[in-house]
This record gives sequence, structure tokens and C-alpha cells, in this order.
Amino acid sequence: MDSGKRRRYFDVYKPIPSQTHQPRMSAKKRREQLTQDKNNYPADLTKSNSQTKSYFLSNDENNNSVNRSPLDHQLRHKRYHQRQLPNNRKSKHKILKRVLLSLGVILAIMIGVGIFYGWSLNNLLKRISVLGLTSNVGGTENILIAGSTTRCGLKFQSTQWGLCSQVGADENSDIIMIAHLNPSTHQVSLLSIPRDTFVPNARSGNQSFKIDAALYQGPSQLVKAIEEDFGIPIQNYVEVNFDGFVNTVNAIGGIRMDFPMPVYDAYSHLNITKSGCTELNGITALQLIRARHLQYKPASITTNDKAYWPYENQSDIGRIARTHEFMRVLASTIMKKGISNPVTDERIISSILPNLTIDSGFNDSKILRLIEEFHNVNVINAPEYTLPIAIPPLGPYYFNGVNYGDVVFPVEPTDQSIINEFLGQPNNVNTMTGKKLPSPSSITVNVMSGSGHSGQSAQIASGLNSLGFNIGTVGDLVPQSSQAQETYVYYKSGDEAQAEAVAKQLTGYVIMALNSNKVTQGAQVMVITGTATGVNALVTSTSSQNSSRSVSTSLSTSTIVTSAKPSDGFSAPSNPQEGLTPWDPQACTD
Repeated sequence: MDSGKRRRYFDVYKPIPSQTHQPRMSAKKRREQLTQDKNNYPADLTKSNSQTKSYFLSNDENNNSVNRSPLDHQLRHKRYHQRQLPNNRKSKHKILKRVLLSLGVILAIMIGVGIFYGWSLNNLLKRISVLGLTSNVGGTENILIAGSTTRCGLKFQSTQWGLCSQVGADENSDIIMIAHLNPSTHQVSLLSIPRDTFVPNARSGNQSFKIDAALYQGPSQLVKAIEEDFGIPIQNYVEVNFDGFVNTVNAIGGIRMDFPMPVYDAYSHLNITKSGCTELNGITALQLIRARHLQYKPASITTNDKAYWPYENQSDIGRIARTHEFMRVLASTIMKKGISNPVTDERIISSILPNLTIDSGFNDSKILRLIEEFHNVNVINAPEYTLPIAIPPLGPYYFNGVNYGDVVFPVEPTDQSIINEFLGQPNNVNTMTGKKLPSPSSITVNVMSGSGHSGQSAQIASGLNSLGFNIGTVGDLVPQSSQAQETYVYYKSGDEAQAEAVAKQLTGYVIMALNSNKVTQGAQVMVITGTATGVNALVTSTSSQNSSRSVSTSLSTSTIVTSAKPSDGFSAPSNPQEGLTPWDPQACTD
């Protein structure tokens, strides 16, 4: 779109300046003024343009000194020009509403409603400094969207999810989602990372933890962990808290979802007692998307005693699938009730924007540019991924003597394949920079066994050497867990590309981590093997399976070396595009 068209399009929505400077009105008075103005408009502004002009002229003549709000000026200006807008301008407005869904509901509301009333962005949004954000790779944008579990600072305190006085200032991330925007292809995709994914440096000082615990040390640490462990560059950050979510749902009058059967979660306090379409207010909606210990009542069970209801066995994967479906329903409801309804829009603005936190670099001009570049996106075809994981056996996971509760492990080579597909990059490039990975002959790798199985390090070292990697120290370490062990690919600062080149040749439960202290001088990478570690070799076939866990992948690989001990007891890797279960709610059809 050329600059002339851009000016004409957005000029439609900018406020008319007052004849004289007027003091700013409160949000309550703006809403009262907006409701009064709406009730005074002619019933149909499209039938008679002369009637419309007469209405505005008479009001201007009689009320030149009226203290009008910015919303009043903006709405009057838009209504006056609405009939004169060419059809292609109207269609662009409709496309703008459709694009919201593909960016995620939270980001959508911020952008869609914020653009509609552009003056609100600077006044209501909270901006903070976030370290570690990178420049875009090949012109693409990755926006990290985090749902904060903080209770402190919330206007609505509830015992159902813990008061600030009960849980303190602890803050984790309920939702970790990345929106990938590619301006050259005008495509949008979403990737969710399960919050229980166990990573070696979730917190500073190389502390192993679940990925959701990174937010406890702030957004910068969460960005750092995702970039260092998964090789996904992050350009911008958006965070929403409980208040923002609850108030947004309430601002549109709630939403309706169809529950195939009664469901219950003792931890999130979700309690749906009947099947069929159900009205959800903000509190109930929050209970739904936080439910990770869901029980359901199939037709074969007649008792209402929850002790006899089965549990779903999907860890965080089931919750993520329900969240994706809920977001689609919420976005659809907002499009129907808001974005074109100024009264609803004002409620949404007042509800969500004050509870959003974004990085200081995510300025208004960048938001405007993203909207302009993605106004033609087809939201129906926008792919949504969930990073595949496997659940280790034997219940609560102990690592270095610490109980981490329920955890999940990443799965290779599936995860690297999904990340490459999500980012639109081939397998032979560094996902952080988009540049080609270094050749194996330029990389020296130390290999140590961390599983407690003698000879495993020598097997893995031999497999990597056959692919062209130089091998340094080979030996054994004391296992850090007696249950199961991830395979860690440690690297020095500046050697992320070398670590990624190694990690992409390994199978099993593999994760990268920046830790220069783990890598001895003379090597760029240290591999500490874990449960069911294997090495891949390129072959001519187009697909294969990981022999230790029968993991299908689109990579042209086959396992040539496997661990001496298979990963008995692990769950099968989850599907990257997990569907809804028979007990999950969906959009109502009526």
C-alpha cells in the first residue's frame, strides 16, 4: 500500500481536533457521553446523506462550545464519512477485524481496538524494558505472549486461585505462546510451549526448572530461556494478567461454549454440571483455561460423585488445546459484539489495555505497520502448533534431590522439525539468525554420559564423529536424576549455531542450554547424554522413525546409535497439532 493510500485509510479513524483545548475527560464520563451521543443519532445514517449532514450541522451550530471527548469526535467523524467510504475501504475494515484471530486474542484486542481508538495506546498500555530481544530474522516478527499468574496488584482478589497474601509475589506463566508473522508471505502462525517443559536454565544462574518458572525473574528471563533453550528469536513481548482476561470476557457480556459432558477441576474450581451450550462469565472462563487436572463425566457414569469421574491424562497438552479453542470462540464473539460497536469497544479498552504489559520497543508505529502488512491474512489457514513433549514415568520428578512435581520433556528430532516449520526455515539453518549452520568439521564436541550407563558416551561420540564432528573429551558423570534424564547440549556464549548443529543430529529428550562453564577449553559444545539418546544420519528416504520411541518425523533421518537403555515408561510424544477430546468444549452451533 503506497503512503498516499495509507494516509487516506487511517485518516478516517483519527479524531477531529477540538476548536479549543479542552481538559481530559474521565473514562466514566467518556462512556456516559458516548452512550448519550449514540442515542441521539438518526436511526439509519445510510438512507439519507442529507439527513446525516443536517444532524451534524445542527449540532455543530448549537453546541460549538460543548466539551466533547476524543471518542465523540472520532465517532462523529467516522459516522459522517461512513456512507461515502468506497466499498474497498469498507472491505479493508472487515479484513482488519478478521486478522485479529490469527494474532491471538490478547494481541488482537490490543492492536484492533487500540488502532480503532489510537489515542488509547499511550494512555492505557504499560510498557517496560525487556532485555534480550533480537532484531528480526529475514524480516519476520516473533511476538512472545505470556499469561501471568501474579495475584498481587490484581483488583479482583479471589480465594479460588489464591490471594496475594496467600501465595505472595510468585509469578509464573500460565500461557507461553509465540506469534510468528512473516511480512513477505503475509502468513501468521502460533506456537505454544507447555508450561511444565523441564529446561536446564529456566532461571538465572543456570537453574533447572519448568519453563513457566522463568517469569518469576521477569520477562527478560523468560525471553532468555526461550531463545537459549529452543533457538527461537523473540522481537517483542506481550503479557496479560488475570484481571485483563476476566474483564475482557465480562466486557463483551460473556461467551457461550458447548460442553459435551459435565467436567470438573478441583484446582481451577471449574464445575460444569450440565452438557450443552453454557454461558461463561470471566471467572468461569478463567477456570476453564487454567484447568490442568480435568475430570469428566461420560455417559457410562451416572453418579455425581467426582471421586468416580475419570481424569484426562494429557498434562498441559489438553489445557493448551482447550485454550486454542477458547481463543477462537472469544475472538469470534468480540468481532460480533465489539470492534464495530463503540460502546462495547470502550468497555474492552478499559478492561484489557490497563492489564497489558508490552516491551518498550513495541511502539505505536510498529503496531500500525503490522496491521497494515497483515490485513489480508487468511485466519482460517493460520496454523497453530504445540511443541511436542513426552511425559517421564514414576510421578513427581526429582532432579538433584529437588521435587519438581509433574514435568514434561522435549522430544527430538520432532521438536526441531516443528520449530523449523513454525519459523518457515529449512533444517540446515540457524533458527536464531537464519544463516546456514556451520559444518560439522568446524565443531569440536565433548561427550559425557549422564544416564549412569557405562559406554553410552563412547557410542554417542562415535556416532557424531561418523557425521564429521570432531570429538574431544569422552567420559561419564554422576546422574542428576535416578528416574530419567534429558540430554543437554551445552554451549559457550556465541556458539549457539554450533550447539544447534549438534542438537539437530540427536534423538531422544534433547534440550540446548547456554553455560560456558560446562564446556571445557578447546570445544564449542558439551553433550551430556540422558535417557534414550541417539544420533541421526542423513539417508535418502523421505521419512523415518526414532527406533527408541517410534517418533515419526518429516526429517530425512534414521537412528544409527541408540542408548543402551530404552525409555520404558515414557508417554508417546504429543501431537504438534493436538485436537480436542470428546469432553472438551467447543463453539456453540446455534
